[in-house]
Amino acid sequence: RIHALNRRLREGLHGMAHVHLHTPLSDELAAGIVCFDIEGMRPRDAVEQLACERIVASGSPYDPACARLAASIFNTEEEVESAPPAVRTRRRPAGCQSAGAYDGPTRRKSRAAFS
Repeated sequence: RIHALNRRLREGLHGMAHVHLHTPLSDELAAGIVCFDIEGMRPRDAVEQLACERIVASGSPYDPACARLAASIFNTEEEVESAPPAVRTRRRPAGCQSAGAYDGPTRRKSRAAFS
């Protein structure tokens, strides 16, 4: 199930002109983390912007860093489906635009809590 959810993430991000998907599309070469970059945006800004949409992402600890999403057993298909449209609208840092921004990892208020 986790592979299927993460495949949906990869497929949703694949083909967006402003997104560079680092994780291979192939199930044989991919695991439970989907790594990507949004053109013109630092990974930490992408993570912050996705948090504004109540989607929990993380930045990789590598150099160069990238943004990451990882669907888990706790995520629903609807939550996973909400991530690619949120990434699609992220083009540059702008600050939170929506009400009810993410307020930390201890409260699961998010639509899509990717760990």
